[in-house]
Amino acid sequence: MRKNVLQKMSVIAIALLVTFLLALVSKVSIIELANSITLMFIVACIVLVSDDFFYKLYNNRKIITKDYVIGESIYLASIFTFALSFFAGTMTATIVWLSVSVVSFTGAISWTYYAYKNPKWTAEEIEEIKWNELRKNFAFMDKERCKVEISKFLRFKLEGNSIEGNIDVAHPFDGECFSTLKELKDRNAKPTMIYTVNQYIDLIIDKYYNNEVKGE
Repeated sequence: MRKNVLQKMSVIAIALLVTFLLALVSKVSIIELANSITLMFIVACIVLVSDDFFYKLYNNRKIITKDYVIGESIYLASIFTFALSFFAGTMTATIVWLSVSVVSFTGAISWTYYAYKNPKWTAEEIEEIKWNELRKNFAFMDKERCKVEISKFLRFKLEGNSIEGNIDVAHPFDGECFSTLKELKDRNAKPTMIYTVNQYIDLIIDKYYNNEVKGE
């Protein structure tokens, strides 16, 4: 979750930086510059929240739970009220809506923390959520980096033996300790087990990148 939040903050920071540089090149006034940056901030936040929802919708609908929808709704409320503070016609309205936005955003962060720590979530659901977050980044990695990340994270085979598949909790790499490839190597597990897991990871990575090259 921490990595996901940092990723979203980085996207927003880059969007604001690009807007700031374009505004400087255009030689706009300080007021216009502030307005442009604020509008870009609002748009970037909406895009990030929408991207997260639709990625889950198209790739793994089962993790769109009631808790998740509540959290996303609070995030949207904080963005909407921030936008109202920006478009408000009076200082009083600006302060009121901005205060509501800050409270809403704080509530959204708290709710997200609650949702991830809630004991009613099973270990499998948590693993699935983390896998989906990691998988989104593979498009920006080369094969070597992808293997490093998968070797550190994956403890189970994947449905369809494909990176696009969900985690198959019925088929762990190591039925006793539920270890990742990295953990197997660190504790000097049986060479045959390390070899088998390594071959499996190479298989799914090769399949993924071959499909990427073909544009599938």
